[in-house]
Amino acid sequence: MEISEKSLIELYSQKQPDELVALHQSGNLTETAYSAIESVMKKSNIDIPERPEPYSNIQTEDSLKQYWKGSKSLKSAFWVISMAGSLVVIFFAFVAAKLGQAPYSKLAIYSAITNPYFIFVVVVLWRCAKGKSKWLLKFIGLLTITIVVTLPFFMYGFMALNR
Repeated sequence: MEISEKSLIELYSQKQPDELVALHQSGNLTETAYSAIESVMKKSNIDIPERPEPYSNIQTEDSLKQYWKGSKSLKSAFWVISMAGSLVVIFFAFVAAKLGQAPYSKLAIYSAITNPYFIFVVVVLWRCAKGKSKWLLKFIGLLTITIVVTLPFFMYGFMALNR
């Protein structure tokens, strides 16, 4: 069912001025709806605000890409990627390595999973910190905290695989 501009004008004519402004600023109207609502607002001597950006311009990249590009906050990168992510990856690597048969394959599997992730953590922290005030100091501080917190878990997994 196609809605015509005429039917929208009739609908918008029954609305209060504040409702019209709110609808106009919502950013989710079609071109036909904008034409109709602006026509009604003009007839009612209501100031017509500038049209908002359409929702299609909202950033929809997935989170890992945003972290990789450094567009997320440093605080978020530290807690999500550095702390929680590292612990999850270390646990996953330990479980995957336990499935290996020979001792050297266990260590290889463990290292093959954890080492690239830790490189990813360093790059994400670097990119999210860069450009902020005192960014180098913040990067070094957070990387040190990451190492201090996750190293015992990393070493435990490494030693447990040698048994």
